[in-house]
Amino acid sequence: MITEVLAQIRAPNFTAGIVLFDDVVVETAPIVRYMRNWSRDRVRTECNRRGWTVSVVWQMDREDITIGGEIANVERKSRDLAAIGSL
Repeated sequence: MITEVLAQIRAPNFTAGIVLFDDVVVETAPIVRYMRNWSRDRVRTECNRRGWTVSVVWQMDREDITIGGEIANVERKSRDLAAIGSL
């Protein structure tokens, strides 16, 4: 299982969102793009240092979709569809 988290960062001049998969930032608002691939702890430390607040808006456990999981199934389905199309 992977934990997916949507967090909100509030600063005096902006509010931004980030998405974390297993405590690693995978999506960001443009203003905090530099935080991409950061750990949850690093984001928390940086926000505290700058006087920003960070809070979890939403959290969900979901199935792992890495190679060997869902992505492999998608690749197999694409191959199957290509084979059907070539009949």
